[in-house]
Amino acid sequence: MPRILHIIDSLGRTGTANQLLLLTRGLKREGFDVHVCALNQRAPLLPEFATDEIPVTVIGRRWALDPLADWKLRQHVARLQPDIVHTWDTVAGMFGPIAVRSGARPSSRAGHSAVRPYQPVWDSFVEKRFAKHVDCFVANSPVVRDWCVSRGLRAEKFAVIPPGVAPAPVSDVSRQELLREL
Repeated sequence: MPRILHIIDSLGRTGTANQLLLLTRGLKREGFDVHVCALNQRAPLLPEFATDEIPVTVIGRRWALDPLADWKLRQHVARLQPDIVHTWDTVAGMFGPIAVRSGARPSSRAGHSAVRPYQPVWDSFVEKRFAKHVDCFVANSPVVRDWCVSRGLRAEKFAVIPPGVAPAPVSDVSRQELLREL
């Protein structure tokens, strides 16, 4: 099975990090060799990845543009030799292509999950500059894809894949009882 490296800004308690956790659990169950790399040290979800024995490397990025973190990420990618690099959102979307741009590079996917009107202009500039190293951009909705395209990314490189939803835990309380309680 292919080795997949997921690069994410942080493993904070966010929707994006939770989606990554669900996806990596499923991929691991299917026999994929799954690895996660968090760019900054904020990682409250780290124990949950450890429970599932999903290897996580924390780079420890200090600033938005951190040459040392860039170097550490390149070294990690070179050591790991992934077949696929999947980045999650803008910051990882900038760092991922930087890490895989030289030599025999893996297939690179960049994921986008939200419209970010507050995103600094330089983020879009840097991401657009390294977009040539990305094989496919994945958005979780047409709205997010269209926003990314309006920021200068090429529409033909996009695929839209709606987010998966984890099954609800089984409960012995009926729907009517829950509605009454609410």
